[in-house]
Amino acid sequence: MAALPLQVLVPAGSVSSFDPASGGGDTCPCGDGVWIEFINAGAQARTATLVTPGTYRGLAIADRAVPIPANSTVKVPASSDYAAANGRASITYDAPTDLRVGVFRYAS
Repeated sequence: MAALPLQVLVPAGSVSSFDPASGGGDTCPCGDGVWIEFINAGAQARTATLVTPGTYRGLAIADRAVPIPANSTVKVPASSDYAAANGRASITYDAPTDLRVGVFRYAS
């Protein structure tokens, strides 16, 4: 499981990077204005799942499955709803093949 870094994009422009999705899943910072970007360069659709650690009135909140079509890019808000006790979200993948991921926030 890799700890993905938060990349802050500045008004003058930023060079962003994407890491290969890890077979055992990844973690990332989350919160207001943070998003996760998935790039699927493969011919097969993939699914990334954001683990929701919270409960509502004692009931588990369902995890969020994010479909990532073949040869596409998908952006997903990484709200604090996904934050574990360490403040990071956990992401799992049905298969990491051809999948790259980055975590971003605009500079305020």
